[in-house]
Amino acid sequence: MKCSLCGLEYNDKCGQFTLHLLEIHHITRAEYVVITEHKEITPKCECGYCDEDAEFYRGSYKRYARGHNSIKWKNMMYSKIHEPSCIICGNAVEFRRSIPKKLCKSCISKNGSGFSSEAVQIAIQHSIKEKYGVSNVMHVDEVRNKHLTSVRELDRSYNISDETKEKHSINSTNRWKSVDYKKETSMKIRDAVRKPSEIKRRREYVLNRILNEPGYLSRLISYAKSNGRLSKLHQKARNVLGLDLLGFEPEVPVGRYVADDLHFESKTIVEINGDYIHANPLIYSPLDEIVTYTGRYMARDKWEYDSNRKKYLESLGYNVIIVWESDLKDFTHVESIKELLKQSIIQK
Repeated sequence: MKCSLCGLEYNDKCGQFTLHLLEIHHITRAEYVVITEHKEITPKCECGYCDEDAEFYRGSYKRYARGHNSIKWKNMMYSKIHEPSCIICGNAVEFRRSIPKKLCKSCISKNGSGFSSEAVQIAIQHSIKEKYGVSNVMHVDEVRNKHLTSVRELDRSYNISDETKEKHSINSTNRWKSVDYKKETSMKIRDAVRKPSEIKRRREYVLNRILNEPGYLSRLISYAKSNGRLSKLHQKARNVLGLDLLGFEPEVPVGRYVADDLHFESKTIVEINGDYIHANPLIYSPLDEIVTYTGRYMARDKWEYDSNRKKYLESLGYNVIIVWESDLKDFTHVESIKELLKQSIIQK
């Protein structure tokens, strides 16, 4: 490389030319480029939102300052200057291809065009009604079964590499180190799972399908079992007590309830109760309050519910055996429960 100031030539490897500029001319590489290529005027960032110098990288100036060419930067600066808002409700809007939308998410779902618009949704429901005789295409057994099959295949085929898992774990850990992020995310999670209207909506939806679709509950349970979605406590109890070896089937509909484990021939039901969720009487008093993601209740109310459940199952001719979470931690209790299960099976 030839120096334009003195005419000497240098090998640019190992920074020889940069050292020459510092020792002989007392200028940096960036200053040299400004003098020789930009008429002694430092190039400015072309983002249009700042007056900063362009970034100098590997012997030349870029068009933008560091990070100012990103969509995130441009959207942020545009929002500060123009304050784009929804034309209906005035709330902040998102960007699409660096252009602010006219409507916010809420108003798009109510007044927008395209798939989410109310008119399009009505037209879709009308078309499905004419073709299948139902308002929701997922009510058609053929379509629903095909969808569940594709979901299971996708779940089995999607394997995340160990490298990706480790990367996600590191990123998640770093984010949660931020006090602000932790506080904000925790509040969002809490509000989402405890919102009464959402809890009520989900319960009504599931109850409606159970009542109106005879096979829905069985399909739901079958899908959960096929994907290994039993709770950790349930899985532990099955392993410790050997329920699988004794012939017990998990999550079986019995009347209006779902039995945790059922032995069909002997009509023996094993109910696995978590100490906290079911308020173990040996640990909690009647007026103790239990708080879960679905709501809160008094210990005595849970005892009454569980008692009515047991009486109902026994009225159908089933022998109900209650196993507490704390029982699984005591070897003596585990052995006595195993013996009780064997006797119940043999007697029937």
